[in-house]
Amino acid sequence: MQTEPAPAGLPLSPAEQAAWGQEEAYWRFVQSQDWESYFELWDERFAGWPDSEPVPVHKDKVRSGWRVKVLEYKLEPLSVRQYGESVVITFYRATLHTTDAQGGDERTAASRVTHTWRKTAAGWKIIGGMSADDSPAALK
Repeated sequence: MQTEPAPAGLPLSPAEQAAWGQEEAYWRFVQSQDWESYFELWDERFAGWPDSEPVPVHKDKVRSGWRVKVLEYKLEPLSVRQYGESVVITFYRATLHTTDAQGGDERTAASRVTHTWRKTAAGWKIIGGMSADDSPAALK
């Protein structure tokens, strides 16, 4: 796994660092298929729109979402911004090298990802998000 330095070389606030650390944990959990830890990152009232879904989904749909195994990933933070004391929004590119559940259909693809994180008594939780294909064909 690789992560690029802070967006545009800007220093991150402690809250921005904490939320970005949760993004990095998110991908470690996905790669290791540690679904219990992964699901703990999500707020119960989460709403988001993954690129694999025709409409926005809630946390219950997130539980059934991963259909591929992530072999390697690279994260490129593009914007990590704090709003008030308890909200951070992240925008980044995630490049994933994956296989299907049987270990076939190996491929590499990039996505644009945004998550909105809210600080709670239980730590930083994802309250909203969206992803989109970032392949050259998707940009035309």
